[in-house]
Amino acid sequence: MKSKSSVVTLQETTCEKDLGILVDNSLSFDKHICEAIKKANKKLAMIRRTFVYLDKKMLVQLYTSLVRPIIEYGNVILWSPHLQYHVNQLEGVQHRATRMLSSLAKTEERRCNKNVQVLPRRI
Repeated sequence: MKSKSSVVTLQETTCEKDLGILVDNSLSFDKHICEAIKKANKKLAMIRRTFVYLDKKMLVQLYTSLVRPIIEYGNVILWSPHLQYHVNQLEGVQHRATRMLSSLAKTEERRCNKNVQVLPRRI
């Protein structure tokens, strides 16, 4: 039996997805965070379009079951947002979710009324 040795050439990529986490060739997670924010905003838009009336309890349940897992996937182990602009981007998603309740005026009041912690305290 003859064995043929074949050479496999690997191509260089700038970004690779492994276990749902996007990592670029400089080992930063910028693309992963941007994709997570984009997916979370799409889910918020879907919630806004689907439900005509949202009370506090329903919004919290929808946010924690549909949006929050997208934002928090892989954050503790891998990319834990340590840059301030990443934290601000992630908090922007939460801010948009709390704005969906028009009866609450300020962001801090909305967070207190819904018992939602800011990102650094959750991690």
